Amino acid sequence: MKILLVFLFCSIASIQAGSCEGKYRFKIQGKDKIFCIEKEMKSLVNIECTKKKCDSLKILSSPKLKNVRLSTSELAGGKNPSTLLCKKINGQLIFAKSEFGHEQFFCQFKDKSMISTNSLMVKYEDIKANQ
Repeated sequence: MKILLVFLFCSIASIQAGSCEGKYRFKIQGKDKIFCIEKEMKSLVNIECTKKKCDSLKILSSPKLKNVRLSTSELAGGKNPSTLLCKKINGQLIFAKSEFGHEQFFCQFKDKSMISTNSLMVKYEDIKANQ
């Protein structure tokens, strides 16, 4: 019986861990945060998102993202479309720096989950291309 329980626990742990590819460390407001590529959505999210369905992953399949419009006039002056997209879906822009010095913006939601603005933009462009 103990062996069966250990086997089940290890199997469940490996399934959860399997939804995350690679780990990346970013410094946000002086604190280290771990991010990974979530396998199903192929998006860079904070590692906690791989343990439960978070707002960052929910938004990728929500009608809200599908209904966002980015006009040319809104992008005037060289505005970054991915950061504008974050604001339009009620996210908060978070600046981060990787352990290698790479700079990245994340979109943070009410549940404190975060997704890379680049990942968000790629998904948005995929949705628009398939409409």
